[in-house]
Amino acid sequence: MNSCNRNIQIISFSFLIHHPLIFLLLIGLTQFPLPSHGCHEEERKALLDIKSSLQDPSNRLSSWQEGSKYQNCCDWHGIQCSIGSFHIISINLRNTEYEIYFDQFKYRDSRNYDEFNPPETALQGKLSPLFFHITHLQYLDLAFNNFQESQIPIQFSNLTKLAHLDLSNSNFSGSTLTQFANLSSLKYLDLSCGVVDCIQLSSTKWLSGLVNLQVLRLSRINLSNATVLSENNFAEHISFLSNLKDLDLSYCNISGPVFPIQELNNLSSLSSLNMSYNLELNSSFPVHLAKLTSLSSLYLLSCSLHGSVPYMPQLTELNVYSNPNLHVDLAQMFEHKWPKLKFLRISSTKVTGPFQKLISNVPLLEFLYASGCSIQGPIPESLCEISFLRDVFLQRNNFTGTIPSCITRLRYLNRLDISNNSIEGDVSLPSLVTKLNLTSLELGSNKLTVSIDQHLYLYPKLKFKVLGLRSCNLTGLFPTFICNLTDLEMLHLQDNNLSGTISSCIYKLKNLRSLDLSHNNLHGPLPLPCNNAKLYNLAHNKFNGEISMETGKRLSTIISVMLSGNELTGSVPSSICSDEPGLHSDIQILDLSKNDLHGIIPTTIRYCTSLKYLNLGSNNLTGNVPKELEQAKNLQILQLNNNNLDGDPLYFISKLHELVVLDLGNNCFGGSISHLSGTLDKLKILSLRSNKFNESIPKDIVDLHLLHVLDLSGNNLTGLIPKEIGNLIMLTNITNGYLGHLQLQMTNKGIMMQYEKLYTYNSGIDLSSNNLEGEIPEEIGLLKGLSMLNLSHNHLSGNIPFSVGNMKSLESLDLSFNKLSGLIPPSLASMDFLGYLNLSYNNLSGRIPRGPHMDTLSGDGSAYVNNNFLCGYLTKNACEGNLSSDTGNSLNEYGQDKWYFYGIVAFGFIIGFLGLFFGLLLKKDKWWVGYWRAVDNLAVKSVRFFLKN
Repeated sequence: MNSCNRNIQIISFSFLIHHPLIFLLLIGLTQFPLPSHGCHEEERKALLDIKSSLQDPSNRLSSWQEGSKYQNCCDWHGIQCSIGSFHIISINLRNTEYEIYFDQFKYRDSRNYDEFNPPETALQGKLSPLFFHITHLQYLDLAFNNFQESQIPIQFSNLTKLAHLDLSNSNFSGSTLTQFANLSSLKYLDLSCGVVDCIQLSSTKWLSGLVNLQVLRLSRINLSNATVLSENNFAEHISFLSNLKDLDLSYCNISGPVFPIQELNNLSSLSSLNMSYNLELNSSFPVHLAKLTSLSSLYLLSCSLHGSVPYMPQLTELNVYSNPNLHVDLAQMFEHKWPKLKFLRISSTKVTGPFQKLISNVPLLEFLYASGCSIQGPIPESLCEISFLRDVFLQRNNFTGTIPSCITRLRYLNRLDISNNSIEGDVSLPSLVTKLNLTSLELGSNKLTVSIDQHLYLYPKLKFKVLGLRSCNLTGLFPTFICNLTDLEMLHLQDNNLSGTISSCIYKLKNLRSLDLSHNNLHGPLPLPCNNAKLYNLAHNKFNGEISMETGKRLSTIISVMLSGNELTGSVPSSICSDEPGLHSDIQILDLSKNDLHGIIPTTIRYCTSLKYLNLGSNNLTGNVPKELEQAKNLQILQLNNNNLDGDPLYFISKLHELVVLDLGNNCFGGSISHLSGTLDKLKILSLRSNKFNESIPKDIVDLHLLHVLDLSGNNLTGLIPKEIGNLIMLTNITNGYLGHLQLQMTNKGIMMQYEKLYTYNSGIDLSSNNLEGEIPEEIGLLKGLSMLNLSHNHLSGNIPFSVGNMKSLESLDLSFNKLSGLIPPSLASMDFLGYLNLSYNNLSGRIPRGPHMDTLSGDGSAYVNNNFLCGYLTKNACEGNLSSDTGNSLNEYGQDKWYFYGIVAFGFIIGFLGLFFGLLLKKDKWWVGYWRAVDNLAVKSVRFFLKN
């Protein structure tokens, strides 16, 4: 008899009679004796095996171990056992630190929040098979860990008692989820991926049996093959889940054009629907959702929706951000009150109607996001009557007038962003912020003049996390009160007139993640970045001195470092891409351009494996580009222009397959450019100008099919211009788009221009100042989207192709200093966009074409100088030969001369007839002879006129 039974016998019978619950418990213990270690041995061994299969960098599983102190596995971290049977019923290993980091980017306007590297606290490895021996499990949460793209185990089908399963953002993969088909007890299922398309499903039929499901989240699972109207129709399978309350199908590649409204109408209990970022849904707004009276939260961000938003008074949350073709008619939508609405986001939609209409019919609104909607007029005073407002984001509109003074009455207001409007007036920061409980204030890029009182530090209740005062006419020294904003996470004071040095007290701001003080007049040594900084922009100031090794080490932990346009000296510190054990470089953007840095590019660049943007241009760097740079496999923009670098870097740069921009201009590089073709198929901008590259332009240059800018000028290239150049796909059509915010030098219209932003209409090909020979290929006329063509200072011969006239987008054409001969194509006169033309110093002949636009291109004749055989307009040479033989005549001039000729012939006929008539009539020989002499003289002058012209 065990100890429990002996204890039961010594308890008095009367005590048990008066305490029946204790009596029943003790009877149960006799039937189910307590396990020796407080939990079942086989389950305990399973947990230890699970731990051994995982890496645990944050020691979350430190309590999972042998020893008398840890015998009861029910007490281990994340483990819960049932009362009575002591079976493990709950395992919660959620990585909460990763989750906090993830949530900082989750609701931003960018889809690319997963590009940020999360803290390395995730459990890593693969699930042990013994995991699935814990068959009494009811609750399992493994979210925000790293299971290294392993397949979701089929053994999940053994866990039939599971009611809650969360595998979200844990780096699982798979192509089928049938293992969940018989988990009929599930009420909560979250399989959302941390990255797009980690799981691709062709069928969701397994869902139809999960009839008790209340929460289903499949975000970032690819359902593109399960959206067709067949047995794989995902919406039909979801329609069986009559108890569903929360449905998340965001980022699932669901396509349209018909929104699956009929199936969703069956979900009568649905309260939250999220189908955001299904970019090809391309459907009209599902107006029938208004009939789902239980629906309270609707998220349809970036779905390419069109049509209009109906009246949906049952909603508490509506988010239709970034549907530019969706019509939000404020007059119609808010004709009646929305009595429950607390969250409204209509940013980047087609908004019409009076803003006042919205304001007057949302009495409980707390969160208002209406940025980028082209809303006009003043901010209405009635905004202050929505007393529960917490967030107001009205940036990037056309608001005018002043900030309503009554805004200080909004005592719950937490975040205010009215930047990028046309709001005027003087704003005293103390009078505004000391009356509000703001944590975020952005007033930048208006017409405001903001004054800052240095005594703001006397107001300890200021809890700013975000302060944005870009272009607010701030003057004077760096405001030291900022050092007392200990919660500050983002400080943006760029484009002002701040001077002096940055106070060292800013280092105390331990939470400061984003600092932008660019385009001011700040000076002094480069301040050390804060420990948690992720954006550090001090560009275009007057900071001087060297970048110390300590500063470089700190910079290596920052995602975006922009220090261009200062007076920094010394070398690029090797610590900026540190190889120290345990120190990982997070830099994605590094811009040190336009300083006075010298020395070599450090070979430690290999450790900056996350680099996407590297700009070291306009310095005094020397030596070779280190081959170690090829380790930066994610590099998209590389600019090393305007230095004294040498060597042949193209053979390893060609391995950077993600490159979009490559600018090596104005250096001493040499070698063949053939390494580039066929390998950099994402390249849009290529500038190798002013170097020593040699050999010929390869025919497979056409493989760079996304190219918009090709600048090979000022090198030693030889051979022919390949005719394949006419097949550069992105230049064969006229396109409108944005190429990027980057610095690029390019000769256009005869002037060296510095671009800060590039658009597709800035496209250009510059092959000037080389040793190219042969003819200009006729195929070049296929480049109808090209804006600039410069082939000057070469040895090109033959005719100018007539196909050049087909290049309707051409604004600048320079063929000067070659050996071109023949006629100037008359079609140049019909090129309306052509604003610059230079054909000088060639061997061209014939008549210069004329036309209203053509005549304005070179009024001084400089475009045609040193072409000794050109004649006509702007030259001293008269064109000889008759009209029919002069094929160089322009159409306009030929037309004018033709009518002159017809006029003279008609005039001569009339004069001749009258002279003959009157001569015969009067019969006077003197008049008769004089008449014919005059006719002869007129005929001679007419012939001379046409020979001259």
